[in-house]
Amino acid sequence: MLLKHFLLGALLALGSVTALPNPEADLHDVEARDDKNHRPRCGKDADLDPMDKHKCICKDEGKEFVPEHKICRCPKDQMEDPHDPHKCVCKDQDKEVVMGVCKCKGDLKPNEHGECKCPKDQRPDRHDPHKCVCKDQDKEVVMGVCKCKGDLKLNEHGECKCPKDQRPDRHDPHKCVCKDQDKEVVMGVCKCKGGLKLNRHGECRCPKGTRRHGDKCKRH
Repeated sequence: MLLKHFLLGALLALGSVTALPNPEADLHDVEARDDKNHRPRCGKDADLDPMDKHKCICKDEGKEFVPEHKICRCPKDQMEDPHDPHKCVCKDQDKEVVMGVCKCKGDLKPNEHGECKCPKDQRPDRHDPHKCVCKDQDKEVVMGVCKCKGDLKLNEHGECKCPKDQRPDRHDPHKCVCKDQDKEVVMGVCKCKGGLKLNRHGECRCPKGTRRHGDKCKRH
């Protein structure tokens, strides 16, 4: 009789223990529900950001996620590439995507209206519309700026000309040679050739006690 009462008490105690709620199980369920409820729905074009579970990132590089429609699309100044719908290209054909932003192609620069054009003293090259060349044929583009070609220098009128004591070479109009045949251009300046020296009249002559042999001076 005592054994029966003892077994019955033990069974009742076990039943009460199994009926108690498991706090750890409830905590995991809450976390799972919270995580599920707060995760955004990204749609078929995007995935959850692995670094931020509350953010969606587009599968196609360069596209932006639109939460209200759960789609990915190109930025406003861009469109899908007709040949590749997973790629964005600039709507303006004079621009190209650089690091996700539309920039002017080649030598073109944005003007006051945001249009890609050559600078005012330049024009598009005949063979490449995105390359700019100087309108003045005596100038060339250097680091985006028109500079005089060869030995030519800007005069007071902004024209590219040889210095006053020089003239254009017969075979190369952008090369300057000294008007005085006894002189040669050295670092852009006319200097006496060989052993010749300037006299008080600005002429290139051999020093006293020497005789000229071509451009050299030899002692008598």
